Amino acid sequence: MGDRSSRVEVLIELDVGPGDHDDELDRRTEQLGRRLRELDVEDVRRPLAQPAADGLAMPESGPAATPESAPAAEAETSSAGEPEADLADAQVAPPEAQVAPEAVPGVLVVQLAPVLPALHDVIHTVRVWLSNYPDRAATLAIDGDRIEVTGTPVEDERELVRSWTERHSPGEL
Repeated sequence: MGDRSSRVEVLIELDVGPGDHDDELDRRTEQLGRRLRELDVEDVRRPLAQPAADGLAMPESGPAATPESAPAAEAETSSAGEPEADLADAQVAPPEAQVAPEAVPGVLVVQLAPVLPALHDVIHTVRVWLSNYPDRAATLAIDGDRIEVTGTPVEDERELVRSWTERHSPGEL
């Protein structure tokens, strides 16, 4: 894989449909993630939620944490520049009392090379997947630039997606 600066992250947020429960949204998120992993992309992951005053929140900056990266990130943070005595005196909850961070419901992060065909493949895969759920939509974002897609796009949506992908063409990515 190339260095981090040569990759683009596409944030995908699935619309919560009427009557969806967390377990159903989780199942659908995993299902779409499996389809996206079949593409020529660098990585597909589910970011970890961070506690917030009003519930769960996405990390505000930096790479999104994932369930796979949580222990390593925790170890890096706890040992960075702290004297050994402080670590030995630290209170650590027993394993049965520790709660694993949860993935943000309905959210995926896809890393891909900054090439237009890869971005088109991601959009196409999301649309095909959404065609099985006609009352659903997904929001895709690159660097805060967001676009909503559905499984049954109308001409206006096609034009908006074309414009969005042009803004993120290889010259811009």
